[in-house]
Amino acid sequence: MSRRTTLFKLLAVFAVFSLITLTGCADNAAEETTTTAAAPTTEATTTTEATTTTAEATTTTSVMVDEETMLADYITAQLAEWTPTIAADALYENLTDGDESNDPLIVSVRAPEHYALGHIEGAINIPWKSIADPESLAMLPTDRPIVVYCYTGHTGEVAATLLRMFGYDVTNLKFGMMGWTNDDEVLATARYVAAPGYPTETEANVATGPTTFPYLPPERPRHRPSPSPPPGPCCPTGRRSPRLRLSSRISPTATSPTTITL
Repeated sequence: MSRRTTLFKLLAVFAVFSLITLTGCADNAAEETTTTAAAPTTEATTTTEATTTTAEATTTTSVMVDEETMLADYITAQLAEWTPTIAADALYENLTDGDESNDPLIVSVRAPEHYALGHIEGAINIPWKSIADPESLAMLPTDRPIVVYCYTGHTGEVAATLLRMFGYDVTNLKFGMMGWTNDDEVLATARYVAAPGYPTETEANVATGPTTFPYLPPERPRHRPSPSPPPGPCCPTGRRSPRLRLSSRISPTATSPTTITL
C-alpha cells in the first residue's frame, strides 16, 4: 500500500506539471499567432503612408523666376509705343473741337491750394505723390485718355509714368501749367526765362559697371488699410497684377533667381 500511494502521488505531480507545461505552450502559440496576425496590419499601414507621401510630392513643383527680367520686360513693353507728352496747343485744340467724345480726363497733380488758384477747365485734382493710392486710381477711367499736368512738366511726368506702368492711356502736358497760362499767380511758381548757358561737351562717356540690381526694400506696415485697387487695364478683376505683386516682394538680400513653390 505504501508503494501504491507513492506511485499515485508521483503520477499526480507529473500530471500537474504536464498541464502547466501545456498551458505555457498554448500561451506562447497564442502570442505567436497574435504577432503574426499583427504583422500584415503594420505592413499595410506603412504602405498607406508611403502612398500618401508620394501623392503630396507630386503636387510640389519648383519654378525659377528671374524678377529682374520679368520687371524689365514689363516696363519695356509699357514704354515701347508710348508718347509721353502732349503740347498745350494740341490739348487745347482737342478740348475745343466740339466733339466731347474724344476729350481726355484732365488731372491736375498740383497741390490742392494751387489747384484752387486756377486749373484747366474740367480738371480734377490728385496730388502727384498720391497718384498711385487705391483711392486715387478709383477716380481714373480705364476706357478714356488721361492728361496730367503740374507746374512746369516735371512732377506731371512722374505721375504719368506711374499711371502708364499701371496700364492707363495717359500723357503729360508739356511744360505743365507754365506752358498753358501766362498768369503768374495761377502758375504759382517762378516762370522759366532763359538758360544760363552752362558748358557742354561732345565726347561720349561710358558708365561704370556692372552694378547689382536695386532690389526693392521690404514692405513696411501701413498706417491704414489698403483696399483692393479698382478694375483697370492691369487689374481687370480688381486684383493687383501677379507680375507687379511678385516684383514688389523681391528679397533685398537675394543674389540669384527666386525659387517659388507652387
